[in-house]
Parts: sequence; structure tokens; C-alpha cells
Amino acid sequence: ASDVYKRQYQRRVRGLQKKDKNRRKRKPKKMGCTASASKEENKINKIINQDISKSRKKMERDVKVLLLGSGESGKSTFFKQMKILSENNKFTESQLLEAGPAIQTNLVSQMKVILSSAEWLNIPLEESNVERARRVQNCDDWSDEIGQDLKVLWKDKGVQQTYSQRNRFQLNDSTDYFFENIDRYFGEFTPTLDDILRVRIRTTGIEEADLVVEKFSFKIIDVGGQRSERRKWIHCFDSVTSIIFFTSIADYDQRLREDETVNRMSESLSLFSGICNIAAFQNIPFILFLNKRDLFEEKIKKVDLKICFDDFEGGTDAAAAMEHIKQKFLTAAGKQKTVYPHYTVAIDTNHVALIFKDIRDDVLKKVLDDYF
Repeated sequence: ASDVYKRQYQRRVRGLQKKDKNRRKRKPKKMGCTASASKEENKINKIINQDISKSRKKMERDVKVLLLGSGESGKSTFFKQMKILSENNKFTESQLLEAGPAIQTNLVSQMKVILSSAEWLNIPLEESNVERARRVQNCDDWSDEIGQDLKVLWKDKGVQQTYSQRNRFQLNDSTDYFFENIDRYFGEFTPTLDDILRVRIRTTGIEEADLVVEKFSFKIIDVGGQRSERRKWIHCFDSVTSIIFFTSIADYDQRLREDETVNRMSESLSLFSGICNIAAFQNIPFILFLNKRDLFEEKIKKVDLKICFDDFEGGTDAAAAMEHIKQKFLTAAGKQKTVYPHYTVAIDTNHVALIFKDIRDDVLKKVLDDYF
């Protein structure tokens, strides 16, 4: 909440208090003035209470939540979840339809990545699918004919073997979801909300929305997480109420898209530490979303966290591994920084609704209470 509103409110209260003090200094002229003074005092109290109520409502409208984090950490998914949960800014039919071509593009591009990676990994395709693979690699865009090729290729043993090694190349988390539902994407179709949540459209620039969720009003701002987008973040720093920082805990064995020499978890830790130490954010509460818990719990069964943190000794214990990651981030924030950590699954609407209720009650409303 902006200090401007706090100062305006304080000036208003001081003016009323001064008026009350002057009134008390005046000598009473008649009997019965005590009742009059009491009536005047009640009037002043009523004005102050009304002023506080108006100021609080104004500050609630100006609650500004900034979503930060590296690329593919779940910021945009959470942004879309907030729109789904909102009372005033839900996705329209036309917005759902606009996502259709992006879904089809995702299917084509991700199969191309898998086919290229199969060649790199020397994994052969079934002989009957070689021609289909050639058509897909040479196509420019989706067509229903290409869609049929994609459907068959997804079942190919070589494709599945390559997909099982997806941590070695760059592939969207939602790839299997879209291929398992590919029959819905032929011809004219209306994407579902689940489709909207999972389709990857890289965030460039700054996206804002004024939302009301369970009668709580706030502005939410999503910015691109790739390195090339971060220079734009500074334009969003003014009058921020709270920051939600996202990290994908399932990415501990993966590399950045923009720099394949850098581990994603290491990048996220470094970024978080830097943001926590920005002077403009010293008194702003940070909410840490340790995201993609569902994917992490599956991955830790096969891939030891030691690949990222060589001091981890918990083996396949998911709870121990998540706690280890959380402590790494809290240490990176510094002892003086207040951080509210949450393990999240941003793709799950019901889960996000519960998490948002927690942060609204424990953090955002507390910010307002501190002023009143």
C-alpha cells in the first residue's frame, strides 16, 4: 500500500484532532454544554471512522501484487488461475477461441523438438513412422493431416523413449497433456480452461489485470521471466504491495532455454537473492511459491537432488528434498527478510484457490492492518 495514502490519512486525522483540542480549550458558557461536547465528540469520531473506512477501501483497490521468477516457473499459469477465480475478469468465449491456434502450434513445435532430440540421442523411430516424421519436420504449421501424423508419432516407441529423457533437452511441461488430448484439437474446437492453463505462450512485456477474488480487490502484474525480459521489471516496482516469487522445484536437473550451461534452480536462487536485496523492496513482504510440487514428487523418485545440491543426503525422500530447497531459498533471502513460503501446484485451480486465501488473509490483509 502506498505511503501517500497513509500520509494523507494521517494529515486528515491530525486536522480533526486539532479541531477537537481547540474545542476543548473553549470555556463552556452554559449548563448542558457537556451533552453538546459529547455530541460533537461523537460526530468527530464518526468522521474519523468514515475516513479510515474510505482510506482502507482506497488502499485495497491499490493493492498491487507483482509476480516474479525465472522463465517457466509458473507465473503466467498463476496469473491465468487468478482470472479463472475472479468475479470480474474471467476468460471470455473469444479469448478461449484465440488459444486454439496456440495449442496446435505447441503440438507441432514440441513434436519437432522430440524428433530432433531423437536424432541427437541416436534413438531410431519405427520404420513405418519415418515418413510421418519427415512430413512433420518439414511442415510450417498445423493442418488436420499433420495432426494425424502427430497422433501416430506420439505412440511411436522411439518417440516415447526420447520423451522419457526430456530433462536433457527443452520441452514444455504440458507436452504429454496435449498429445493425450489431441483428438479434441482437430477442426473447429473451443479450448477448455485446462487447455488455457497449459498452453505455452511466452510472456513478453508486462501483463496486468484488476481482479476481485472473494470480494478482495487487487491488481496483479505478470512479467516475462527470461533474461531478455528482466530489464522491463523495473517499470513495475513502484508502489508494490507484495511480491510473489515463483520457482519450479521440479527443474533442479534442467538447464535454461536461453543458456544451456546454467542450471535452472541455480539461476532461480541467484535471481531470488538479488531481488530480495533491492532497496525498494526492503519493507515489502515476499511470498515464495515453490511450484510444480506434483512434478517434483515424481522426479525425485528417479533423479537425486544431489545433481543440483551436493550437500543433500535425503535420497528419494520428497519431503526432505523440498525442505532442503526451501531452506536454500530462505538463506538466499537473508535473515532480515520476511518470506512466506508455500509449496504449490499452479496448474490445480482448487489448490490455487486455497493458497490464495492463505496469502490474502496472512499477508495482503496484514499489510493493510499495519496502517490502521
